[in-house]
Amino acid sequence: SVSTEIDRIDIGIYFQTDFPEEVDFKELNTDSLGKNILNGFDPFIIQQPSHLKPNLLITQLDNGWFNTYYIPTYKLVDEALLIPIGLNVALSYRELANKYNLAMGARVARNFNQFGYFLKLEAFKFKIPYKIEMFRQSKRLFRPVDSYNKVISSQFSLFAMVYARQYLNVNVGWVNRFDVHHALSSSETSLKQRSVGRNYTGPSIEAVYNNSKERTSNIYLGNKIKLYGQSFINTSQKANLNYFGIDARNGIDLGKNFFWMNRLQTEVSIGTQKVTYLAGGMENWLYPSLKSDQVLQQTEGYYRMVASIRGFGLNHRNGNSFSVFSSELRYKPIGSLYYLNTRSAFINNLLLVGLTDIAAVWYGASPYAIKSPLNTSRISTGTMDIVVYNRKQPILLGLGFGVRTFIFDYFLKFDYAWGYDNGLWGQPYQYLTIGKDF
Repeated sequence: SVSTEIDRIDIGIYFQTDFPEEVDFKELNTDSLGKNILNGFDPFIIQQPSHLKPNLLITQLDNGWFNTYYIPTYKLVDEALLIPIGLNVALSYRELANKYNLAMGARVARNFNQFGYFLKLEAFKFKIPYKIEMFRQSKRLFRPVDSYNKVISSQFSLFAMVYARQYLNVNVGWVNRFDVHHALSSSETSLKQRSVGRNYTGPSIEAVYNNSKERTSNIYLGNKIKLYGQSFINTSQKANLNYFGIDARNGIDLGKNFFWMNRLQTEVSIGTQKVTYLAGGMENWLYPSLKSDQVLQQTEGYYRMVASIRGFGLNHRNGNSFSVFSSELRYKPIGSLYYLNTRSAFINNLLLVGLTDIAAVWYGASPYAIKSPLNTSRISTGTMDIVVYNRKQPILLGLGFGVRTFIFDYFLKFDYAWGYDNGLWGQPYQYLTIGKDF
């Protein structure tokens, strides 16, 4: 996904403050000779109509989520988590006085099985600023059992900024999303299969506090906090799906080119249908490892990947609630080498990192519930059905180190981490990922 402003924390996650840039009215109201035109009448400048002009063009390769984290459960777990590298193209326009921003773009996967596009309009001219967003994406699924399928997701949303201050704003809006599963006609059996669609609609709210400043590449000092909630009614199946969460980030300058970066993310899903959180690994993992033997308790609703749990593979745990705390100590060695003068982006942006991740993912009200699926196993015989309860430690711990820098204008991260689960240390995992921050 691409915003009209390059203010995203990392690929796929946005802290869209939606505050227009400050306009220097002295500069706008001064002609080329330095004469102030407010005191007089200049028909050419004052009556000149507003126009949207190109502001930003992005062409890049990535393997990130396209406009949404929430993947319909029509797809299998591996299809939801494993995103092929694709070409992402986006263009944004801005009106001279920053009254309107327009962005559009598209993404196509390298195997041409996945395509999507989006359009976004922000209007700051009115007393209550608003933004309109829409996207559509499709993916073909090739399965030897049930032939060829296609999943199409379309979403339209309208948000109004009802409260805005220097660092804080609150947006409320309405989201409508339609997901449909098509069985492509490749045989007589698939020809008779009907398409299955689900339509979700409902209100949404988000509150964003952002007083952070970029100190250097991938180093933000200050706080970024986002509270959000979405309530959906499934009009196709007469069900409801809701989720509420927080994503908070903090950066502290410890001096001597050491920076302490922290992130807390928590989300809970409730309703007759829910979001199933697939926890483990990192976003934009180039050579991912997937744990496919985990049993899913929820088959309706959406999947969402929960990342920055290093030391584990994708889908190491799953549930309808999660909480993850990640902490990194980042050291910028080039800042200590005053004698080294170079224009190399690789050297100037080099970061050495020590990392810790603590996470819990669970079904039900508590991760420590004895009847949680994590603590329950079933043994069935011809005459008996035995349920075995085994209280396991629900907390996951990851420890490791890493390196970050720019290579060919892409910010790459390499992490090496060990995972601690239920009293045992696992084999280390290597992560090569694209994108900044966590």
